[in-house]
Amino acid sequence: MTRCLALAAVICVGLTACETKSLIDAGIQFEKNKKSQFDLELSASMAAKEHIKRFLKYPNEASFPVLSPYIVHLPATNVYQLSSTVKTKNVSGTELTYEWTVQMKYEYNQWTLLSAAIDGESVYTAEGATLQMVDEAVVKRERSEDVAEKIRHAYGNRKIYPLRDWMDVNGKHKAKARFHSIANNHVKLVRDDGTYVNLPLDKLSPVDLEWIANRKR
Repeated sequence: MTRCLALAAVICVGLTACETKSLIDAGIQFEKNKKSQFDLELSASMAAKEHIKRFLKYPNEASFPVLSPYIVHLPATNVYQLSSTVKTKNVSGTELTYEWTVQMKYEYNQWTLLSAAIDGESVYTAEGATLQMVDEAVVKRERSEDVAEKIRHAYGNRKIYPLRDWMDVNGKHKAKARFHSIANNHVKLVRDDGTYVNLPLDKLSPVDLEWIANRKR
């Protein structure tokens, strides 16, 4: 919000007091809307992971990626589709990674599960639910068209680094994102949806730390 107000102050030169106030109010409202959307997506991510754990053989040993699931808001509805991966053991005790997708409805400040699928197989469908499935080809096309603009917005005048895989020091979690900056012993990464992820440097793999150290060479 500070950045938004600073920008408003710069372009307010020559405007009336009323126009200046309107511009600043608009900036404040924009920041509030961004936070509200972030909180909604965070609660959706947490709810989706809890639902998926219900269908796993060993739910207490399940581990999810550091980055949030990919979220799609189905048009003209209060239904959201989330997809990601989960690492857990199968019935034989072997640790494997599975892809999952859930659809949930947000109503009265709570999430209701409509459907869930793991590795392409349906594990739950709510009774009487009318599902509006997302065309994955359309989603990929729209997402690719939107990525460039979101990345440019996230970086501003900074150098845009290439997309790469990041892994934690234990090799259990993997994330695809771009390097942004370092501050307070944390690395800031940018996902393709333009959102930021802050990770402690001491949690990164040696390969990632070496890449960071050599990025300017």
